[in-house]
Amino acid sequence: MPSELEKQLITAAVDGELSPEQGQAFRELLARSQTAATLYAALLADRERLRSLARPAAPQDLWASIQAHIPQAIPRAPKPAHPFRRALVPAGMAASFLLAVGAGAHWLASSQQPQRLAKNQLQQLPKDDLRLTPPDRLTPPMGDEQPDTESPEATQPVGPPMPPAVVVTNDAPPKTADSSPGPKPADLLTAPSFGSDVKAFDRVAVKLPLLSPFADFANSDSQNALRERLGLNAATRVDLFAKDSARAVELLTQAGKSVNLNLIVETIAGERMKRKMPSTWIVYTDALTPAEITKWLGAAAEAEAAPSPSGNVFGISHVLAATAHEQKETQQLLGIDLGLTKKLQDPPANAHISSKTLEQVTSAIQKGDPAKPAILLTYLPPLVRVHPALSKDVKQFHELRKDRKPGTVPVMIVVRPSNG
Repeated sequence: MPSELEKQLITAAVDGELSPEQGQAFRELLARSQTAATLYAALLADRERLRSLARPAAPQDLWASIQAHIPQAIPRAPKPAHPFRRALVPAGMAASFLLAVGAGAHWLASSQQPQRLAKNQLQQLPKDDLRLTPPDRLTPPMGDEQPDTESPEATQPVGPPMPPAVVVTNDAPPKTADSSPGPKPADLLTAPSFGSDVKAFDRVAVKLPLLSPFADFANSDSQNALRERLGLNAATRVDLFAKDSARAVELLTQAGKSVNLNLIVETIAGERMKRKMPSTWIVYTDALTPAEITKWLGAAAEAEAAPSPSGNVFGISHVLAATAHEQKETQQLLGIDLGLTKKLQDPPANAHISSKTLEQVTSAIQKGDPAKPAILLTYLPPLVRVHPALSKDVKQFHELRKDRKPGTVPVMIVVRPSNG
């Protein structure tokens, strides 16, 4: 026989009010007790029979009997608004408007009254130039009697002493033409510059970025302009915009052979080039002269001009002088200060040539033109770059890189992807 708790669990299951925990306990009860299962089946059958019974209709007088037992509430009549209060609203608004207009007019009149009084006083003054003269300096008019200054009665004042007065007279001297002002001492702003041998500017050279399509570097005029611009700067930055940046880097790599350029490709840059991933690349070298850099870019422009199914790769090019920003970027990329802003001086023509220098020149002629080191890096943000101390490619570049020779120019070539 089920217990009271088991009966409550069974009735809750029949009513469909079991929680998840109670449902688990109910299933365990049915599994172990046949009596509980029989009782549950009987209750389900009784529930279905009760649901199948016909429901009797409610009596027709049910609504009337319910209404008869509910007391009827008498609604309150709406209280009309007082007519006197309604009349005060427009009157108050009109009074407020008149008060605001009056206050504004009073403020306007009071603000203009001092100006009007000052203008009237200026109009009442005489037109001529006036001068204030004290009474002891006034000249008496002709025909008047002079006071007897020797008489003691005349010298003694009568009554309390009078304060000194100021009399307005019109005896100003005649006006004369203004003469030119005399020389004034020079101050800090108007003083001439130091040295009397300062000459005027004959010509001012303004360094502007060289903007041109990259394809123009294949002709001689653009090459001459590029060579001249490279010679003016201590270090140069060249921005190349390309439709396919990976293909553009390949063209620069192939064209570097024309100037015997030993291009070291960073590992990450090489992987991106193989996968043809659009990226921003940077090529750095300080072993080329302006003529060699011009020849290198000219060879790349000629290679691009060859018929190709992909069409032109490069777009516009920007050639500008490197600044402290480029020096900081190269220091972060390569780990050392390359001194981009320092321009090397050419050795004097009459410099003494030692025997050791002669041996170096002879050895260089016998070995031929040595390879000039350069490095190709992926121009990534600083947070995702490989630290230069951990890069074997950067270390190899520093081992191959020698001291800069006179006439060479550091150059940063940045290849950027563009939309057109």
